[in-house]
Amino acid sequence: TGQDPFRRTHLDVKKYESMGYNPSTTEQFLDVTQKGLASENVVVDNKFPTADRIGGILDATVVDHLKRVQNGEIPKSEREAERKKLTSQMTEDFKNIISDYDAEDTTAVPVLEAYQRNRGVFHIEVDPNVLGGLRWFGWSAGIFIVLCALGFATWTTIQRRNRIVRGSQPLFLVLICLGVSLMASSLFPLGIDDGIASEERCNKACMATIWLVALGFTCTFAALFSKIQRLNKILKAATKFKRVTVSEKDVLPPLLFLLSVNFILLLILTFADPITWVRETRDDDERNTYGSCQVGGGISITMISLLGVVNIFALILANIESYRARTVKTEYNESKYVEIAMIWIAQVAFIGIPLLFLVQDNPRARFFITSCIIVIVSLSVLMLIFVPKIIIWKKGGVKKPNSNGIKFSSGPTSSNVPEANTSVVSDGSMATKHVDDRSKSVGLKFDIMRSTNSSHAAKLTNLKNKIKRLASIAEEKGSVSTEDFQASGLSEFLRNQDDATGRMTFSDNQDSETQKDRIIQSDDQNI
Repeated sequence: TGQDPFRRTHLDVKKYESMGYNPSTTEQFLDVTQKGLASENVVVDNKFPTADRIGGILDATVVDHLKRVQNGEIPKSEREAERKKLTSQMTEDFKNIISDYDAEDTTAVPVLEAYQRNRGVFHIEVDPNVLGGLRWFGWSAGIFIVLCALGFATWTTIQRRNRIVRGSQPLFLVLICLGVSLMASSLFPLGIDDGIASEERCNKACMATIWLVALGFTCTFAALFSKIQRLNKILKAATKFKRVTVSEKDVLPPLLFLLSVNFILLLILTFADPITWVRETRDDDERNTYGSCQVGGGISITMISLLGVVNIFALILANIESYRARTVKTEYNESKYVEIAMIWIAQVAFIGIPLLFLVQDNPRARFFITSCIIVIVSLSVLMLIFVPKIIIWKKGGVKKPNSNGIKFSSGPTSSNVPEANTSVVSDGSMATKHVDDRSKSVGLKFDIMRSTNSSHAAKLTNLKNKIKRLASIAEEKGSVSTEDFQASGLSEFLRNQDDATGRMTFSDNQDSETQKDRIIQSDDQNI
C-alpha cells in the first residue's frame, strides 16, 4: 500500500473525527501509516516546487516507452539507445523547468535547496567575510610605525646629550615613541579573525586590541602634555623673575595618573565583562555572515565609555598646554607641530568615526578605516615631533634667537661675567646690552639674582615693577615707542646706569607679539 497521507498535519485523528470518520478505524489506519513512515526503507513522494510537472513528464515518458516496447515498436537491439535518448531528453526538460522556476521574481527558495532541505541534506554555502589578504595592509603599516618609533627612540638615546635633544626632554620623547609603538601594535590583533584563528584566540585578540590602543593613546598624549607643561612652567617663572628648577618628576604625576586609570579600567573590563568575538548574519541572510568584537553587558559598556573619556581628556590636556605655549618661539617648542598633528587627527576623526558606524557589518571596510585612523594618528605625532629635530640636527644645530628686545632668563647667573658692554646694577642684577647693526635698536637682557640684603631686594622689586609696567603698555597698545619706554621709568634707570649708550629704544615697527615672544624666550640651560 502507499504511504499516503505523508504530511504530519494528516496524522491528526481529531481532524478525521470532525469530518465523520470512525475514530477507532481512523486511529488504526494512522497507526499503520506512522509505523510505515518510521521504517528505514520507506520512500515517499517528492515534495519540492515543480515536483508535479517533473513527475508528470517522468510518468508520461516512461509509460509511453513501455507501451512501445510491449507493442514491439522498438527492436530489442535499439532499446538501450532509446532509453539513453529518453533519459537525456527528460534531464534537459527537468533543468529547463527548474531554471525557469528559480528565475521567477516570486521564488523564495530555489528548487534544489528546497529538495535538499526536505531530505535533511542541505548545507549552506556561507560567505564568512573574513579579512583575507587585507590583514597584511594593517600588519605592514604596524611594522613600519613600530620600526620608525624604535629608530627615533634609539636616536634620542644616542643623542641625549645633544643640545637639541636635551632641550626637548629625552625622557618624554622616548615615552612618545613608546605610546606610538603601542598604538601601532594594536594593528596586529586587529587583523586576527576566525578565518585564521579559533574563537578563543579571537576573544583574546579583541581584548589585546583595546589594551594597546588605550594605553598607547594615553601614553602618547599624556607624555606630550607633561613635556609642554614643563616648558610652560619654566617660561612662566621667567616672566615673573623667579629662579625655578622644574624636573621631569614634577610633571610626571598627570601622566602616571592617566595611565593608572586606564590600567584599572582595562583590568575591570578584562575580568568582569570582556569583549568577545561574535559571528552574526547580515540582513537575516544565513549565507552572508560577519564576525566582530562586541561588548557584553552594562559593565563593558561603562568601562569602554570611561576609557574614551580618559583618553579624550589626555588629548584635551595636550592641546591646552600646546595652546598656552603658542607664543613661545624657541627651537624646543613643538606647539606648532602639535597644532598641525591635532588638525590632522581632528579631520580623520571627523570623517573616519562616522564611517565606522556605517560599515559595522562589513569587516573589510571596518578594518581598513580603523587601520587608517591608527596609522594617521601615530605617524602625525611621530613625524611632526621628531623629523624637524632631526633636520636641525643634520644641519648642525640651530641659529641663536635674535637678541633684539628684552630677554629674561630664569636660570642661574653665576656663569654670566660682565664684559665691555655690561653694566652691573647696584641692586645685584646684571644688565647686558645687545645691539643689532641691522635695526640699530638696543636690546636688554636681565639675569635676576637673589638679593643678599633688604636694600638690594627693594631696588630689585622697583625694577621689576617698571618692567611689568612696560609689558602692560606693550600689550594694550600693540607696540612700544620711546615715549612708552620713558613713561615706564626704565629710560631714566638706564640713563643713570649706562653713560656709554645714552638710552635704550625699541623699534616702533615691531609688533607686540614679536616683542612678547622675545621677552619670554628662555636659555636652553633652563629647558
